[in-house]
Amino acid sequence: CALLIPSAQAAFYHLRIRGGAAAGQAPAAAVPQATRHPSPAPDIYYIVLDRYGSQETLTKYGCDNAEFLEALRRRGFYVATASWSNYLKTAPSLASSLNMEYLDAVGAAAGRNSIDWGPVFERLDDHAAGRFLKSQGYSYVHAGSLWWPTERNSYANRNINLLSFPSNLMLLGETTLLQPVADALGIAALDFRRQQWRRIRHQFDELEKLPFQHGPKFVFAHLLVPHEPYVFNPDGSFVSRSELAHRSEAENYCNQVAFTNRRVLQLIDLLLAGSKVPPIILLQGDEGPFPVRYRKNERDFDWRQATPDELREKVSILNAYYLPGADAKALFPSISPVNSFRVVFSLYFGTNLPLLTDRTFAHENDRHPYTWFEVTSTVAPE
Repeated sequence: CALLIPSAQAAFYHLRIRGGAAAGQAPAAAVPQATRHPSPAPDIYYIVLDRYGSQETLTKYGCDNAEFLEALRRRGFYVATASWSNYLKTAPSLASSLNMEYLDAVGAAAGRNSIDWGPVFERLDDHAAGRFLKSQGYSYVHAGSLWWPTERNSYANRNINLLSFPSNLMLLGETTLLQPVADALGIAALDFRRQQWRRIRHQFDELEKLPFQHGPKFVFAHLLVPHEPYVFNPDGSFVSRSELAHRSEAENYCNQVAFTNRRVLQLIDLLLAGSKVPPIILLQGDEGPFPVRYRKNERDFDWRQATPDELREKVSILNAYYLPGADAKALFPSISPVNSFRVVFSLYFGTNLPLLTDRTFAHENDRHPYTWFEVTSTVAPE
């Protein structure tokens, strides 16, 4: 029954969207005004690697990430070494970065005691970054994940994804007797992990083709790596359930990081080599990996009781920028995702958007998504 609840929430959300704005809905984020237009216009890639933590976090898992970060720097990226996500979870984190604002108005409209994630999900579908760039003549390409709020975008000119059974039904198969039957019969379509392995590879493959297609393009890609399920060996081969069971959480996570690093560098090299105009690339984690105590009780874990180390593990992220022809002084080590598009739009479109104070918010638990409280001083280095 628990697996049916997200499906019901999803159906309610889509019906509400099609039926118009809900009562008490916060106004949409403002679209900035451009004072100039880059000519020729560069493609803009916003690539989100889900649960990709900072170098410090990855070191705790036993992953040596220094070589990857140095490879980004050699290619001209600025790596923000002290960056924190603005929120703990994917939905508010991406809603904040794509709309270039904190979600105070969304929380106030929904109500502190609301259990409805819908108002945040709406910000993932209709967001200020996409609206602004479409107004500037960009087409919007959306590379979606298996997670239904970013599976596709209603306003995108093109959606990239693989057709499969709904993720909730596939998860149901994973946790019932359906999975052994599917394995025995070789029904790959019901194998949630195999489908995810195919989807991530498909996303990378399709992204690599985009520089050769007519632009300018705004590309938002949400890739659920190194996020679970752990399905990749470092060389990209599929990890069987038996292999997974014989490895630790840290080893499985690091293997997926190693695969992700290899494919990301391959993608970046193709984007840089294949683009007639040097592209703008934002490469970010939306959140870090989950602490051990949280994984044991995801729905009810009380973040008010989290230790500083647990909070740091959850919110320290990869955050790297490729801004061709721009003054790197606009960037700094602690810049957070809420300011990413503020910087890009001001540098290239003359929007003169002021930077917001970089802040990080937690919420009490996943049943109460709007009970935000600030943890910036807790996670910041002493």
